[in-house]
Amino acid sequence: MSYLDGTSSKQSRDEYVEFYDIAHRGAVENRINEALGFKRIIEIGSDINASYSPADSIEGSIFIGKGEALRYAAKRQPKAICITDSRIDRSLIATMRDKDIVLCFGFNDLIQSTGLRRQAMLYMSGRLFAHAKRKGINITFASLARQKNMLLSYMQLIELAKLIGASEDHVRESIGKTTPGLIE
Repeated sequence: MSYLDGTSSKQSRDEYVEFYDIAHRGAVENRINEALGFKRIIEIGSDINASYSPADSIEGSIFIGKGEALRYAAKRQPKAICITDSRIDRSLIATMRDKDIVLCFGFNDLIQSTGLRRQAMLYMSGRLFAHAKRKGINITFASLARQKNMLLSYMQLIELAKLIGASEDHVRESIGKTTPGLIE
């Protein structure tokens, strides 16, 4: 099988792409980046700020939250928003599109959940992904790991994103181009 770039296997195609992840402070260890297949793991609190309260939301940061707080935070122009409950808020999606705010799917809560909660999270994340993609929102994927043992390899990120409906090429592009754009 031949790809557009002339390579013949996924492994050789990946050698030319630099992948990035986002994780919380304390989960990042520089020597582990390469083993997981990342050029760099962006550290929340060091490389980029994160806020969990709309009042703390800073322009150019990542806002991580749910509910009404998301709409308020979007007005403060964060670079990305991670919706932790994966509920579709049409006015929030419209604001994100108008202000060019990236939607970040963080998989930490999903991989820590079990049973019916995990099934519900997969379903809701899939619906949110489909709606955001249809509306033209820029989307990225990250582990958002809080501990070292919760970090994911780039292939695990791709497989989790495929579970919610993303194509492999879309995920590769987002963790190769969109994610590093958050710290520029």
